[in-house]
Amino acid sequence: MDDKMWMLFGPFSLPHILGYELLVIYCGVSLYDKENKSLFFLIIKGLILIMTVLSGVRSAALALSLLVIYDYISMKNKSQKKTIFVIGIIVLIVIAKQTDFLLNNPLINKTRIAYDHGSVTSGREWYRKAQLDAFVHKSNFIQKLFGVGIPGVIEYMYQSLGVRIQGHNDYINTLVGYGIIGFVLLIINQLNLSKVSNSVWSKIFLQVFIFLLAYYNGFILYIVFVVSLPIVLCFFKEKQVGKRKRLFYVKRI
Repeated sequence: MDDKMWMLFGPFSLPHILGYELLVIYCGVSLYDKENKSLFFLIIKGLILIMTVLSGVRSAALALSLLVIYDYISMKNKSQKKTIFVIGIIVLIVIAKQTDFLLNNPLINKTRIAYDHGSVTSGREWYRKAQLDAFVHKSNFIQKLFGVGIPGVIEYMYQSLGVRIQGHNDYINTLVGYGIIGFVLLIINQLNLSKVSNSVWSKIFLQVFIFLLAYYNGFILYIVFVVSLPIVLCFFKEKQVGKRKRLFYVKRI
């Protein structure tokens, strides 16, 4: 199979930057039109979906799928939910009938090419194994505790796989680069992000969203996305799913 294919980069040097920025834009649009009442903003959301697929960034596509599901089930108007669902099905049927976009797009093609090269994740599992092996066998006690820094992570990758790249996994990068202490702090801070919501389901969705990005490609090194993270947190705070946990209980006498 020809390994050459088109992907949408936008104004950035990597499609991943575009894919992650589209996540932020989706959250911003959803905050502006909380109940999805505007046809204009629904069209914008549809364009964001298409651009994410064209970027070929699978981690962003997974995360965006979760945002769309969360956005949909957070709607309070049931009749409006049914209308949007029907419109969505009709659009998918038209696309499937009139084009081959659902089966021939950068997301599908990238996965096929990766599978033909022996790794459906484009080598992510090889990166994880290389880093964990280095952490266990090549680092001393101090390095296990405090890490070897991101340059050390890149050097381990070069020694194991012959390429100077980071591990494409925030948990592994942090464990190897900043040690057990850094890893524990990362987990604590990730869990603390759930404090923005009083709904258990909203907390779960937020944690799954972060996990998808952090585990399958990593997002901490994409500074543009990190500084935009408050917009994503506002999305999960304002559009809550499920019953909110009561902070105070008042008992009638």
